[in-house]
This record gives sequence, C-alpha cells and structure tokens, in this order.
Amino acid sequence: MKTWRATLSVAAMVLALAALPSTSAANDLFTLDAKPVTDGHLIADAAGNAYVSWTSDAAGTGVEPVKFCKIPPGGTCSPITLPIPGASSLVDSASGAIPVFGTGSTVYVVAPRRARGDVIFWTSTDGGASFDGGQERNEYSGQTDPTEVFSQGGSLLIGAFNPGIGFTSVDIGAPSGSQFSFADPGSGGVLSSSMGLDGANPVIAYSNFADPYPLFFYRYKGSGPLTTESSWEGPKFIANGYEPRLAGGAAGLFMVAQEYNGESNPSAVSVRKFEGTAFGAPKTLLNDSSNLYAGGAIAQSPSGNRLAVAWPSVRSGDNAYVMRLFTSTDGGASYSESQIAHIGDGYALGHNPDLTTTDGGGGWLVFRDASGLRIADLNPIAGPPPSEPPLPPIYKGKNKEVVKKVGNFLIVLRLPKSCLQSRQRFFVGVGKRKRKQLSKRLGGEIRFTKVVFIYDGKKLKVKKKKPFRYLINPGPLAPKSVHRVKAKVTLILTKGEKEKKIKRTIKGTVRAC
Repeated sequence: MKTWRATLSVAAMVLALAALPSTSAANDLFTLDAKPVTDGHLIADAAGNAYVSWTSDAAGTGVEPVKFCKIPPGGTCSPITLPIPGASSLVDSASGAIPVFGTGSTVYVVAPRRARGDVIFWTSTDGGASFDGGQERNEYSGQTDPTEVFSQGGSLLIGAFNPGIGFTSVDIGAPSGSQFSFADPGSGGVLSSSMGLDGANPVIAYSNFADPYPLFFYRYKGSGPLTTESSWEGPKFIANGYEPRLAGGAAGLFMVAQEYNGESNPSAVSVRKFEGTAFGAPKTLLNDSSNLYAGGAIAQSPSGNRLAVAWPSVRSGDNAYVMRLFTSTDGGASYSESQIAHIGDGYALGHNPDLTTTDGGGGWLVFRDASGLRIADLNPIAGPPPSEPPLPPIYKGKNKEVVKKVGNFLIVLRLPKSCLQSRQRFFVGVGKRKRKQLSKRLGGEIRFTKVVFIYDGKKLKVKKKKPFRYLINPGPLAPKSVHRVKAKVTLILTKGEKEKKIKRTIKGTVRAC
C-alpha cells in the first residue's frame, strides 16, 4: 500500500475518508482482486480489449504476486500470475505493475522494485495471451510509487515518486539502463506525480507536501541523455493543488489536477494543456469539496479526437458517491458529463484510478475501494431517481359545508368545493353555529374538546385545542377519484348547570379533477 510521508495532517486525511458517503452499490462490472496491494494500471488496444496489471496481497511474508488480466469488451477475465525471477520473500515484491504496448502484438508488464533497486518486465508476443518468465534490469531510481511506463526506441521509460521524483530508462533488448532522481523537487516532499509525453519528450508534473501544495513540472528539453538532469528543465511552477495526472497523444499533452479556486482547500478539478514550455490556463470541470485528496484520471483517444477525465464526487439528486466522467470532443474547449461507476467505502486516496478512452467513446476505468480492485466500462450508470415535481399551491378556493345537528347547534365540517389537483394540499376544519330558528328561545353552548381528522380511513391528526383545522396532503390523486374525509368530534354541551359529553362523526368527500 502507499505510504504518505510528510506533513499534510493525518487528521485531514482521516476526515477526508470519513466524509465520503457510505455506498454499498454493486460493482458496475466486476472486482478483479479483493485484496490488491498496489493500484491497477490500464491500457487498451484498438479492438477495445483492456489490459490490467497490479500486485496482490501475499500470504504472510510471501512474495506479493504480480497479476495480469486481458478483458474483452463486455467480458470478464481470470487473472494470471507473472512470477518474479528468483523471488522468495516479501522483500522481493514489486512496487507496482504497469502494462505497456510494444510493436505489433507485443505487450510488456513492467514491475519496478524499490527494495531491490531493479526493474522486472515480462514480454508477451501474442497480445497478452501468454508471457515469458521475466527479465531483470539492475537499474531503478528507487521510489516506492511507479506511475507510468512508456515504450520508446527500444527502451522502457519509467516515472516514479516517493521519496522525491525519479526517472528510469531500461533497455528492452539488452541488460542495460540508467536512472536518476531530481536533486531538488522542493520542500516538504512529493505528494504525487505523473509522467506524460509531449510528442516524444517526457514531462513530469507533481505536487509538493508543503502548504500551499504547489504543482510543478519538469520537462525533457529534447536533447542530451534522458537520464541526466541537465537535459531537463524545471522545476517550473504551475499552480497550487494536488493530484496531477497527465495524458499525451495526437491532440497534445493535457494535465488534470485538483486546484485551489479561491477556497481554503483545492476543490476545483481543472484541465490544462501543455503549450511547449508551460501549461496553459485552467478549464474547471468540477468544484466540489466533497472529494478532497481523492484523485482522478485523464485519458486521450488514439486519434486525439476525444479527451476524458474521471473524478470521484458526490452527485446531486441522491448524494451517491460516483465516478464522474467528463468528455471533450473539441480539444478540451468544452465537456459533457456522465457517471460511470458507483464508488463504495474506502476509496483509496491519491494516484488511484486509471482510465482509457477510444475514438468512438468506449473505454475502461479501474480503481480501488474497500471491495477491492474494480473494473468498469464507460457506459453511464443509472442516474438518481427522478425528483417529484413541485407541489401545487395549497387550495384556496370556495369551501362546502357538511353539517350535523347537536341540540340547539350545528357542527360544521368545511371541505374544498372545487376539484383538487393531484398532490394538492387542502385545509379541513370543524366549527359550530346555533340553529337560527331556535337561537332566540333556546340557550346553552357547546365547546369542542377533541377532533380527530381522518382521510381515506387513515387517522391523520388529533387536535385538542383551537384552531380545529388541519392541512391534509393527499398525495397522488387519480383523475376523477373521490376521497373520504371524516372528523370525529368530542364536545361538551352545556345548558344551565348541566353538562353533557357528546361524540359525533361528520363525513364528507373531496374529488380529484
């Protein structure tokens, strides 16, 4: 697992994890591994097949196995284990496993090892159906977190961080290579980094573990040895924020990061394009403090006609924690949004997900949460349940009266006279008045002690003091339907010094339009 080395508050990390909503949704495709040790890394071919590699949990102090899966569109896979030559204990385990395409049907899985200071890679010449026994190159820059690997000119180029930032180049066809670590990436240590290609030239973007968490980049200047720092320019400041990820290709080199946007935390997920010697202005996709410290991913299609960004966030409507996908087909000028995966508890912070996209909009997403290493395609998941339309205004039309005689008095149930809209609330009330023809020669008085309001057989409210009035919410009403309203009234009839307790039920109806 990753280790967070420096001074960003542990409490802040814990709070960030605790703030993620607990979602127990089913996997959007399936779980590759219930106990991954490292993040999954992902590539895809022109046919839409996904190639995923990672390291898995070992029994006790055994070697953490390197796993690989090839997944056809709409299909599944059974992971295979790639044996590390000569490995016998935990210290021989890999720091990560990253697939990369070679020429033709060649696929490599590259596994740097910090503890051994070397790189192991396996070669498949049949499109990932089978692999050789692995080869070792005794060069590695020595970081715990390898991030990306590119195959270029007979070499494998490897970016990594923690501690610092390193770059390694190993030869595929010969037991040779070289590496270096940048001398001064800044104070506080490196929080995260990512490597991409600007044409054929590597660029490394990273964030520092020191407030205000500046983002910097190094770029290879295009001449001189790749593994000599003087051949690189940097560090150059980009902005303040976290979790940079790079994606290069035919449309250029793009970076997504979580940046400050006038807030106390870096809540703005923004995309910038590399412009040769610097990154351009940000295009903000999302401004949401619910996803602090939780990283995303960026990908570019083979022709460059499509740019995709995946980022975890809480969606509106049902507060589900989901992976949001932002897609641009105009070079990053504008983006459309969908949601492509439900995220469960324990989403791994930092450099977690990986993403691919095709020219036609297909692709894959891999990420870790408490259920393990999960794979999803880019098909949208179901949205939140549709919200109910606003309630109609409370009925304020004319009322009708239903009366019942009690001695010298009438008790009155007042109800809407006109029809009601579906879900339209209305008042029902109980009152009293003297019978006019008897009022001059008969005395006495009545007072209510309790009124029970009932709608369609369901007791809604008991009132024991004024006003004897209640607002009924009828819910959905079928057209032309008729609904019964009752008021069970308990009253005291007083005449002279005599009192009499009386109970009456008044019944009426309301109707839907």
